[in-house]
Amino acid sequence: MILSKINKVHPLIKVVSLSLICFFAIKQPISHNGNGSKKYQKLKFFKPVVDSLISRGIDSESVFQLINNNQTYFNEKYTKVNVVQQNIQPYPLTIESKSLKAIQEFIETNTVTLKSAEQKFEIPRKIVVSILWVETKFGDVLGTNHLLSVFLSMSMSSNPEIFNKNFNEIKQTANSSLNVDSLWNYMKKRANDKTAFAINELIALLKIRKRSGIDIFELFGSFSGAFGIPQFLPSSYLAYGFDGDGDGKVNLFNVSDAIYSVCNFLKQNGWKNNDSTACFNALFRYNRSKDYVARVLFIARKIP
Repeated sequence: MILSKINKVHPLIKVVSLSLICFFAIKQPISHNGNGSKKYQKLKFFKPVVDSLISRGIDSESVFQLINNNQTYFNEKYTKVNVVQQNIQPYPLTIESKSLKAIQEFIETNTVTLKSAEQKFEIPRKIVVSILWVETKFGDVLGTNHLLSVFLSMSMSSNPEIFNKNFNEIKQTANSSLNVDSLWNYMKKRANDKTAFAINELIALLKIRKRSGIDIFELFGSFSGAFGIPQFLPSSYLAYGFDGDGDGKVNLFNVSDAIYSVCNFLKQNGWKNNDSTACFNALFRYNRSKDYVARVLFIARKIP
């Protein structure tokens, strides 16, 4: 009843009404881990997210469903800001013979689809197959992180209490010669960017739910919020997802749709055969890591 009334009023009044509901109905703080059943506590804790989503035009009913769902939760591990440069190469330039055999079997099984996608988008099938192998080994390693909870948690990264806790943890382990003010400014910018990114991805998930009917509460994926065989972010699903099997839906857990979606992504991001710079840039936009690009190209060259 309350929601139906709120939805009929001016957006500004809607935000104020929701804020008052969150403020007065809740007395106890929420735990930093899963509390799907503590609905009012969750509303108070996630009030900054509620306000952001509604100010961006998301209807209050959808926001309440998102926050109040028993499966959504907060985990501070998703709010961490990495300030240490990692020296470990995450994508080694090696591949076992059994892996090449699995890749070859995938190509043989999906020859028709790969050939059709290659002709439509002019993306070499070996590149597409290499990406799908690196990302999820053709769907065998999809990730176990609850997507909505990943982005709900990320969206709290700039919350003062959470940010200060993360900052103090980093400060205690940082080099003593490091300028504290510079560290604070750097981490604050990263936290603000992370919050903005997460809000955009939450909005994308809600659009996916509305347009395609996908149960976004049942989506699981990577630590960074990518999902499906090609590991697309929700915003990438909206921008580049492609119906490869012609059933009228884009399902990134479907091999045909995954193949066509990867091709569409690379094509729209400037892939041009015989132009190494364009190819590198397209792959880099898929995953902003030079090591990742090197890994994909290495495997593609190894495929018979």
